[in-house]
Amino acid sequence: MSSNMRENVFDFDPATHQGALPSPCVDICQINPESGYCNGCLRSMDEIVQWGGANEAYKLAVWYALKSRIHHTLFKEDQNDGFPPLTA
Repeated sequence: MSSNMRENVFDFDPATHQGALPSPCVDICQINPESGYCNGCLRSMDEIVQWGGANEAYKLAVWYALKSRIHHTLFKEDQNDGFPPLTA
């Protein structure tokens, strides 16, 4: 995972953000076969595919899931947040 993604996830606060939620994509698009998450943005393939047509509630849930995933990645190297990927 890139340090850029860590900064984006930690710095971005979806709870206080005004307007449409931005995509968490950082143009490092590689699905990690062990975790099932993108090495760049930590989204699952389903989350990535659904993002474009998703409503803001779904996007907000994904942002919170990303914050949880990156926290567990930094503090637990076994990287399983205990939650399945979000589906619409």
